[in-house]
Amino acid sequence: MSDYPEDRIFSPLRHHTSSSPPSYSYNDAFTYLGYPNEIDAQTPEIDGGDPWPDPMDLPHEITEKIFFYACQRYPNDDKWYCPFYPLYFGRVCRAWRQLAWATSSLWTTVVIRQVEVQSTEVQSQLLEEWLKRTQGRPLEIYFGTWVLYFPQRVLHLLVHYREQWAAIKFVKIPHQTLNPNSSQNMFDTPVFFPQLTSVTVERHRDATSTNIALLDFSQTPALRDLSVINLPGTNFHEYIIHQRGGISRLSLTNNTYLDLIAILKRYPQLEELILSSLPGRVPAMRRTDFHRHPRLMSISIRSSLWQAIARIFHSLSGLSFPALNKLDLDVSNSDPVSMSQLPPFIQPLDCMLTSLSLTYPIREEFTVIDLLFSSPFSALRELYLTDSSMGQSESGLTAAFFEALQVDDPEEALLPRLEVFNYHGRLGVFAIDFLDPLIIRSRIRCFNENTITHSTVDLDDSIAVLRKIEIKADQDEFTIAEYTDALYVWELIRLMELRILSLANEDGSAWV
Repeated sequence: MSDYPEDRIFSPLRHHTSSSPPSYSYNDAFTYLGYPNEIDAQTPEIDGGDPWPDPMDLPHEITEKIFFYACQRYPNDDKWYCPFYPLYFGRVCRAWRQLAWATSSLWTTVVIRQVEVQSTEVQSQLLEEWLKRTQGRPLEIYFGTWVLYFPQRVLHLLVHYREQWAAIKFVKIPHQTLNPNSSQNMFDTPVFFPQLTSVTVERHRDATSTNIALLDFSQTPALRDLSVINLPGTNFHEYIIHQRGGISRLSLTNNTYLDLIAILKRYPQLEELILSSLPGRVPAMRRTDFHRHPRLMSISIRSSLWQAIARIFHSLSGLSFPALNKLDLDVSNSDPVSMSQLPPFIQPLDCMLTSLSLTYPIREEFTVIDLLFSSPFSALRELYLTDSSMGQSESGLTAAFFEALQVDDPEEALLPRLEVFNYHGRLGVFAIDFLDPLIIRSRIRCFNENTITHSTVDLDDSIAVLRKIEIKADQDEFTIAEYTDALYVWELIRLMELRILSLANEDGSAWV
């Protein structure tokens, strides 16, 4: 994620005054695109001096893809920064500009970071030109004004293209009282958004809950994804009017109060619940006529306090979640956490987990092993472990954890249904043979290259085929090449060639 200063604005309303574009190479574009093997064989050969051709010399559809992937924003960046913007193509040459202007897919992300009073007219014209180039494609809109008033003209222009809205993020929504000429509702009347599926709303840090402008999405039949930041966790629906029946994904961050029973009752179609930066107040389980949520499949909780996560599970005790199969817990900055407390929290939920993601300071790996042997986790197919206590010598996983995955006795095996294993953190091993239990589970030793299938001669069907192994940890004490068993090394290489096994250092470089 890029860390730009606040005064450096990148948006369709600011490109005309921005500084030179950041450094960019074709390598970045091809990283997103993948090396195009579909280029016509008659394409002229590249001269030895330049490692990449001019995109304009490639087939038109390939050039459009290169331009498109060059303009993608940084991954996992809540501020929607991009390394490259479509307006930059116009600085290269006329041919690039003409192609970029005519490629509607380049303009579907609209980022508005600042609206200046003295140049509203110019900015509105630029925005209108930008929107026209989308040619009716679905729009993703980031609305993060830094001024404390309603930019009504810009908002009205965006609303004019309401039928194209697919996702919108309101960042630091302004005070209603700071603009006496505006109505309480951010939209003059309820607006019909036929394609809008995702809404994110973040309250301005200085706004109180009594003077926030209302967002009326009551006429949004396709809305499925709702994210709320810095709003009251129980009555946020009073500020964001929406159809509750269709919400399948709900994300709540930094909420001042959280009544999960009320939230689960309000959203009967909810399938994914994400809770981040948990509040100090979470009501305990109480008498209620609500006992079962039949649709919830995934719960993700991120907090720096294990006690806060414990309060969440206590508030859910007595409820049944028959569809729940995925749990993601992130307590990265917490004090040492004992995973022995987790099975009693999960057992009463009446669920069968198939995917578990844990991010916490791993100090005692045997507690992780005991956790995975417990009944709520015995059917896991996917396991993602991250040790957040990076750099501490007594943390992470050692060979003992991998030895626990041995399948000498299938009836007593740990995680017999495991298909995906991912670990990121410190690794206390001294030879590459710690991977042997995973190699056995992958069936590579009885791999049939003619049929591209895995034989089950050595293991019966009670042990699943391990299809993906990803480990990101520094390789400190050994190398693969120095291992004396040539057949074992061949198995590792073959797993990597098949993209079943990935071994990387913390800096992203591959193991050697």
